[in-house]
Amino acid sequence: MKETEKFIAPFILALLFLSFLSLYMIVRFIALFAPGYTTIDFILAILLFLGEVFIVYNILGFVLNFMKSVLKYRETEKFFIPALRPMVSIAIASYNEEPSVLEETILTVVNLDYEPKEIFLLDDSTKKELREAAEKLAEKYGVKYVHRTHRRGFKAGALNDALPLMRGEYLVVFDADQRPSPNYLRLLIPLMEADEKIAFIQTPQYYANLEASLVAKTAAYQQSIFYTYISEGKSVKNAMFSCGTNCIYRIKALREVGGFDETTVTEDIATSLELHRRGYRSLYYNRVYVTGEGPTLLSSYFIQQFRWAYGVFTVLGRTLKYLFTSPRSLSKWQWWEYLLSGSWYLVGFAHLFLLLPPIFFLLFRVRPLILDPVAYALTFVPYFIFSILFFIAAINAQGGGGKWAWFSQFLLLVTFPVYIFAFFSAVARRKIMFQVTPKRGGRKVPLKSLSPHILLMFLFLVSIFVGVSELLETLDYAVLVNVIWALFFLFGLSTVFIFNREGKEMYHDRYLFERFELWNHMEN
Repeated sequence: MKETEKFIAPFILALLFLSFLSLYMIVRFIALFAPGYTTIDFILAILLFLGEVFIVYNILGFVLNFMKSVLKYRETEKFFIPALRPMVSIAIASYNEEPSVLEETILTVVNLDYEPKEIFLLDDSTKKELREAAEKLAEKYGVKYVHRTHRRGFKAGALNDALPLMRGEYLVVFDADQRPSPNYLRLLIPLMEADEKIAFIQTPQYYANLEASLVAKTAAYQQSIFYTYISEGKSVKNAMFSCGTNCIYRIKALREVGGFDETTVTEDIATSLELHRRGYRSLYYNRVYVTGEGPTLLSSYFIQQFRWAYGVFTVLGRTLKYLFTSPRSLSKWQWWEYLLSGSWYLVGFAHLFLLLPPIFFLLFRVRPLILDPVAYALTFVPYFIFSILFFIAAINAQGGGGKWAWFSQFLLLVTFPVYIFAFFSAVARRKIMFQVTPKRGGRKVPLKSLSPHILLMFLFLVSIFVGVSELLETLDYAVLVNVIWALFFLFGLSTVFIFNREGKEMYHDRYLFERFELWNHMEN
């Protein structure tokens, strides 16, 4: 159990929040059966209710993981190394990466304070100049270079093709922009050696380029939310999945499930699901011993989020299939966590369902909610306020950053078309080309690609004008509530132009030096 003193306030706020949440959802459910809905009213009412239920479902998941994290999560530590150290194979996965990014990673991996180890650069680059640069770097640092021409199965295929070449008992995977501390393996190998049922241990991803842009800092904040309470809570119930990088696998376990899953671009979650179904355990070790680079431009962020959402949607279908065909292959908590994470990117639809009602009400008098405005305010406002207070208090208890909650929510909001497009692409089984997330440089999102945002902002402006005109004639609380929501969503969508600014180029020599100084301090 963690030190509970700093978590007392978040716990109290969580209990108050859950109480007001329950009251609000009861009132909202009853309101669905109020008399007076037309057919189109009721259709929009169902969509609005589904959007709210989805948000509540994910908030509840966060609260439960927060409680599991605080009450039950422990960081297991083993400080010994067996006399005969096991061989460790390390794979650096690269695809059309900039040589400067790749070299920094290779350098830190080569300097890992552990032997015996072997290092593979799995380079699937399709650009000749980048491929040649990667090969030269491998030769320079004494790393085994593996290049494929067919590129079957994306990253999973590259890992599977290299597995027969590997002599290690364990496989550590790093993306091309992830740089481990020197003592990374000495911390994790003892944990793997202590329990042969552990298939993999996941460690956090920490973005180094926080100050490069608003997108970079907000994306880093979103990562920090996942890699604190959520991952710790999942680990407590043996439901933590691999996140693709900064992860150490037991090669024997991988071979039992046929290697990495090549049917999806999110091979990490798909492979984790198969390992858990085989009875293997997973662990989350919340120590930041690897730093990386996040997206600095909105265009880069959209590329990353589309790839993640597309892959997760493909895995969600398989998860649902397993749930109905072999429900006992996972525990109830494991099913809960896989479904919670697998459905997360449906948040794009949830946001759309929340965006439409104020427009339809103010412009066309479509009523998605028939409820006394006073009753709505008395139940919604406490739920809304305490949800924010709890979330900020929980984040601050882990070291601060609660003020970035708003930026995180707005960045999530403006990404809703990307998530919706990813869903339909996955349902249609549309083949996609793997795109690496640009870390340095890139272009802004063109205006034509922001047409959904611009259209909605225009409709909100018109809706607000109509609503305010009516309020000047007579005070109607229903109109007032919808005008307030329209203003809120208009502001939220307008942040897309703030996020879409150019990031400042940021070279990482200074940051890497500071990281090494920090690692040395922690080691001492």
